[in-house]
Amino acid sequence: MLAAALAGLSAAASAQAATVQVYFTRGEQLAPVSRTVPAGVAPARFATTQLLAGPSVLERAVNVRTLVPTGVTLRRLTIAGGVAEVVLSDRFTQGAASTDALLGRLTQVVRTVEGVPGVRSVRVAVAGAGGAEQPVEGAAFDPGDLRPGGADPGEPAAPTGTLTPGPATTADVQRTLARLRYLPAGAVTGR
Repeated sequence: MLAAALAGLSAAASAQAATVQVYFTRGEQLAPVSRTVPAGVAPARFATTQLLAGPSVLERAVNVRTLVPTGVTLRRLTIAGGVAEVVLSDRFTQGAASTDALLGRLTQVVRTVEGVPGVRSVRVAVAGAGGAEQPVEGAAFDPGDLRPGGADPGEPAAPTGTLTPGPATTADVQRTLARLRYLPAGAVTGR
């Protein structure tokens, strides 16, 4: 009887365990991975530290990766009024050769933190060796909206010029894919 009561308590505790989604990458896509938050640990802090730790050995074995450089540390994380402020070490922005590279890193952080209940938006900053915090350019996002600051892009631009599509053959598509380097040039067969 005692064993049954203990089993019931264990099942109830397991049912109440919080989980968070940590957003890594697989190829060019986000790859959310579930993590169970230990009792007494703040979910946002846990999710962020799990992101910074990178994918597990098993996750890496199935090509789950991260764009966040190794060695980035969490300096501060606060949530007030639904806004999460995440301050990372300046290693976060180092080596980002392009805006796309930095946006990929930001996306991982924002998507991970915005999944925590009570978070409506995320601001990301880096703190240098002297402790001065510098917002990461364009690093204020609203959940589900990765445009900086939730800016409305407005109406799409009207197309210009003329478009006269002809029938695309398999070879045409293959040549285009080869030109874009999605297909090796030698693979253009027309079949």
